[in-house]
Amino acid sequence: MNTNASYIAAAFLLIVCLDLASVHQCTAQGESWDGVIQAAKKESKVVIYATAGWERGFEKGIEIFAKKYGIKVEPLYLRAREAYTRVNTERRAGRQAADVIAVGDTTIASLWQGGGLEHWLPPSIKQIRSEVAELADLPRLPITPAQMNLYGIFINTRLSPAGREPKCWRDLLDPSWRGKITMDDPRAPGAGYTWFISTLGHPELGDAFHHKLAQNKPFIVTGGGSNELQMAVVNGQFAIGIPVNTEAIPTSKGVPAKWIAACEGLYYSLNSAGLIKGAPHPNAAKLWLDLLLSEDVQRIVGEMRTPVRKGIPTARPEWSLDNAKLLRRPLVETPEQRDKIYRLADKIYGAR
Repeated sequence: MNTNASYIAAAFLLIVCLDLASVHQCTAQGESWDGVIQAAKKESKVVIYATAGWERGFEKGIEIFAKKYGIKVEPLYLRAREAYTRVNTERRAGRQAADVIAVGDTTIASLWQGGGLEHWLPPSIKQIRSEVAELADLPRLPITPAQMNLYGIFINTRLSPAGREPKCWRDLLDPSWRGKITMDDPRAPGAGYTWFISTLGHPELGDAFHHKLAQNKPFIVTGGGSNELQMAVVNGQFAIGIPVNTEAIPTSKGVPAKWIAACEGLYYSLNSAGLIKGAPHPNAAKLWLDLLLSEDVQRIVGEMRTPVRKGIPTARPEWSLDNAKLLRRPLVETPEQRDKIYRLADKIYGAR
C-alpha cells in the first residue's frame, strides 16, 4: 500500500473510532442508564422478531438476560422478509407487538430506509471492531451488528480432481466444472443476490466473471440457502456449492467435503438488530441490544460463528476476522439500484 493510501486508511479508522465514541456519549445524553434499567424492569418483557440464524445464540442470551435483569424475552423466528413485512404491517395498523428486529444487514438497512427504526445505538457499540463499524456504516445507520456469517466455496473432495480444487472464485470458470456447481439464486433476495453484488464490485471479477460462470450451467437453488447447498455437495449431487458459510466446516468432519476461503475474498452477511420505532417496550429493547455486544454473549457467538466485539476468540480460525479477507459491497441500495441488479442477474443467468 502506498503512503497516501495508508494515510487515508488510518484517517478513516480514526474517524470511525471518534464517531463511535461520540455515539456512546449521545446514547448516554438525555437518558440515565440506571433509569433505562428501572423502566425496562417495569416493562417486564421484550419482543423480538428474528431469523432462525439467531436462535442458537439467543437461547443462552435469554438466560443471561433473565438472570441479570429479570426480564422476559419473547422471540419469534421468521424468514427475513416475513419479519420485515410484519413490522411494517403492525406499524401501519398502529398495533405494534415487536420491540426489536434481528435480521440480515440488507433487510434491516431497508427497514431503516423506510423510517422503521429509532436512531439509537447501545453503549456497548464502542466495543465493536473498527472494520465491522465500517461495514455497518456506523454511526449513520442505527443498527447493532452482533454476528457475522462468512461464505466461501464448499467442495466434495471425491468429485474434485487431485490438485484441481478451486482456490478462488475465478477458478470456477474452468470448463471442467460445467454442470457440477450448485449456487444460491442471485435473482432474488438472499445470499445468492448479495454474493452476486459483492463479486460484481471486485476488480478481478465483475459481470464478466458471471457471464463466464453462467456458461458452466450452475444449478440454481431457489430456496433453502446455504444448508441446502451444503447437503447437495456432501451427498455428492454436485462437486461445488456457492456461497456456503463457515458453519459447514464442523459438519464436513469425517465426510468427503471441504470449505475453502476464496482468494479474492469472502462474501459476508452481518446479522444486525435494531430498535423498532414506536416499540411498546423500548427500554427493555435497549437493554437487549446492549447485551448483544456484551463479552458474555459475544463469547457465545464465537463458539458458533464470527463475533464482532474486539478481542473475542473464535472456535475455529476460519471464523475469525483476523484471518478473513472480505468482499466489499454496498449496504444500502435504492429500489432502482436493486432492480437494476436483478435485471442484470436475469440477463446473465436467465429469468426466473
